[in-house]
Amino acid sequence: MRSTKPFSSSDDVALKIYGERNTGTNYLAALADLNLQAQVLPGRVDDGDLRTIFTRRLRRFMPGLTHRLHETARDRFFEATFARNLGWKHMNPDPERIGPEALASVRFLMLVKNPYAWLLSLFQRPYHVGAQDSDLERFLTRRLPVMEQRENLGPRPLLPAEVWNRKMRGYARLQQAATHAVIARYEDFLADEAATLARVAADLGIAKRDRHVPVSEGVKREDGTVSHRTYADYYLRECWREKLGPATLDIINETLDPEIVSLMGYEMITPDMLSGAT
Repeated sequence: MRSTKPFSSSDDVALKIYGERNTGTNYLAALADLNLQAQVLPGRVDDGDLRTIFTRRLRRFMPGLTHRLHETARDRFFEATFARNLGWKHMNPDPERIGPEALASVRFLMLVKNPYAWLLSLFQRPYHVGAQDSDLERFLTRRLPVMEQRENLGPRPLLPAEVWNRKMRGYARLQQAATHAVIARYEDFLADEAATLARVAADLGIAKRDRHVPVSEGVKREDGTVSHRTYADYYLRECWREKLGPATLDIINETLDPEIVSLMGYEMITPDMLSGAT
């Protein structure tokens, strides 16, 4: 890999954030920009990339025919810029590709969400995996297409729970390989944003700015009016449990890896635990 010197434009350290879709990576990047003396490496395609601008415009007129072309253009962007940004923020990180220089100098922060809540989120907002299914159980048993180049999950479609398993194993491998790497739970940021960020910053060796600036609203275009409190109420009270039933739990638990669930700080949910939601 080429030198990582371009990662730092000042005395700030470089911070790379990885996290699955619907786990709060936009929120965390905004929070880090406001509060940490770190340069957050891009995890999305540059808005000025000509290839993806062209294919995005084509999709307006021929969405079905040009979808694969647009995805290929995004793959090419990250292939060409990997040495600068260390890949797509939703990828399964590969320590060998990242290389020893970046593993030693870059700070890595991996954001995770409760797997059951995440599966529901992906069902409701199925980024990059096709149209939304009308039925949750059908979604959970559908093998999702993967973006082989930038997602680094191999070429074969995977069950949604297996996508979670593999990404989490990748985060665990990166945590072991990198000098500075932390896996943090989205729910902990919702419970106490300032304290969790301070702990993460200390573990990564990143200086915090003098005053904490909270991110109080959603940072995606479509949820900019949703407050931090709305998310906190939903996830900390585990309101999402109401959308699960015994049949859906059986489907999820058949694939979900209990060891990796525990490693990420969560627990397997069985049908008798559904009534435990507050």
